[in-house]
Amino acid sequence: MPLTVNGKLNRHALPEPESAVSSAQYVAPRTDTEAMLCSIWQHVLEVDRVGVMDNFFALGGHSLMAISLVTQIKEAFAIEYSGFSIREVFELSSVAELAASIDILLSKQKLQENENLIDSYKEEELEEGVL
Repeated sequence: MPLTVNGKLNRHALPEPESAVSSAQYVAPRTDTEAMLCSIWQHVLEVDRVGVMDNFFALGGHSLMAISLVTQIKEAFAIEYSGFSIREVFELSSVAELAASIDILLSKQKLQENENLIDSYKEEELEEGVL
């Protein structure tokens, strides 16, 4: 280790760290959700390319980055805040796993919106005395 004259680590003399590279073979995004997630991961992790089998933490991600990732995913997919959390990033740490989970979540969210719309329509009809 390079040291300064005071015996401390000379950080300026250290070589630049190599960028994190996934050990998984690159697999291109297959769906729009996977493509969007790959783009978000690239931005958060500051890497050139992310495949759907890559692991967030193997690419250099950590808990603070995971918080940023969750925020950007919620914004990009218009996910309600109660439906997606940092827990998913820790449990489903690949793009493919997260994409599948997000697709299911979005389907449930859309179904709930439709049910709410039907319920509000029924209430309006009852108020008007139609039903």
